[in-house]
Amino acid sequence: LNHLDIASDFAIIFYSCLINKFGNRLVTFCGLLLMATAMLAITFSATVHILFLCYAIFGLGNGMIHLAGMVICSSYFTKVIKVLYNCIFYLHLG
Repeated sequence: LNHLDIASDFAIIFYSCLINKFGNRLVTFCGLLLMATAMLAITFSATVHILFLCYAIFGLGNGMIHLAGMVICSSYFTKVIKVLYNCIFYLHLG
């Protein structure tokens, strides 16, 4: 395991708490705002350090949208389709 995997695991725990408290729609919208803000900041970044920081913020927003999408999709399908969906989803995004 590297440091990014550990940070990603802790972020997923945090995002799942946010989804349980505020719902999928608000968490997805906040993730979208983080991603849009980071993309706007990337265009104005002057140094590589700022660029990496902006990409990290972009990754946080992407993680929020990713987890909320998984929760939304898995709540609307039957048990067999959930298993197939999760297998395809995890194999694709790894």
